[in-house]
Amino acid sequence: MQVFLEFNVISMLLVNYNNIFCLIFNYREARILRRARSEDLSVIARTGCLYRSGTDRLGRQVIVVIGKWFRPETMDLDKTFLYLVKLLDDINGPYTVIYFHARTEAENRPTFRWMRSVYDNMEYRFKKNLKSLCIVHPTLWTKVSPGNFCLIT
Repeated sequence: MQVFLEFNVISMLLVNYNNIFCLIFNYREARILRRARSEDLSVIARTGCLYRSGTDRLGRQVIVVIGKWFRPETMDLDKTFLYLVKLLDDINGPYTVIYFHARTEAENRPTFRWMRSVYDNMEYRFKKNLKSLCIVHPTLWTKVSPGNFCLIT
């Protein structure tokens, strides 16, 4: 049943876009979303470095990222990405990201390469619905990093 359903979705995408690249890209996004919904991501949730927390004053959902609790050397970064996708899929609307950089050391920072791969693999609707990115206690690294995304994209 599930294979038949995926075949219908792929056929529909092929008819709508009539472009092989879009077909492959949408299939990859669907595969990532399916993995995010099915895998056990409780280890990432227990770290407390990434979670959903209420709404802002404009009624948008808020995603909080705590930099000092993010440990790239001990965490599975693939599962971290899937956990982020799962959080954003549950929101399904405009959202704000608040990143707390206080007491974040060099070993807590993700590599620029990983951040770029997260951005590249993120669905368009997640990129489109990000309405605000707030950085609390920024350093030079956090001030320069978002500018790199603007230069490359």
